[in-house]
Amino acid sequence: MLKEDLVQISMELIQLSGEARISVQKALDALSLEDEAETKALLHSAYKQINRAHQIHADLIQKEAAGEMIPYTPLFSHAQDALMTIFSEYNIAKQLASIFSVLDSRLKNLEQQN
Repeated sequence: MLKEDLVQISMELIQLSGEARISVQKALDALSLEDEAETKALLHSAYKQINRAHQIHADLIQKEAAGEMIPYTPLFSHAQDALMTIFSEYNIAKQLASIFSVLDSRLKNLEQQN
């Protein structure tokens, strides 16, 4: 693999990670406005972007495992870091959405009892 190819792959990973980050941030904004449908839609969008980036990353790792020489570039390290970070942010946002949904349900039940 040429270094130029790895730079192109790295930029694609960074772009997908950035798009996923925007989706997660918008999902958290929607969550704060109690817009559950929008939160779910944005988290789903983030998931698709993260999944695509993960597929690209996994393909590259499989090539290296098969013996293909992959050149080193700090840009690829940055791309991997960006992907790992947004995946963590996505998981936290997804868990927050779940917690808020449970709390909202409990509050509605309490309100109905009164």
